[in-house]
Amino acid sequence: PKRDWSSDVCSSDLSAGEPEVGKAARKSLVAARNLAVGTVLDHGTIAAKRPGTGLSPALVDLVVGRTLKQPLAAGDFITLDVLG
Repeated sequence: PKRDWSSDVCSSDLSAGEPEVGKAARKSLVAARNLAVGTVLDHGTIAAKRPGTGLSPALVDLVVGRTLKQPLAAGDFITLDVLG
């Protein structure tokens, strides 16, 4: 089932001058469970967790349907370099 990410998306991005506290309050896309190389990401394999130092949940449509080039443990940040 498709997940509603709207509660995980911050309405504005932090600027370089904002405090680190703001980054800790934002969320990032992470692996929802251990994922093997070749896994095709979908809404069930992705979660949004703090801190917001990785990809924003606003970018979930960029991630869904992509294949992993390397394994991810549950809670690992999903980054562009792990996506095929």
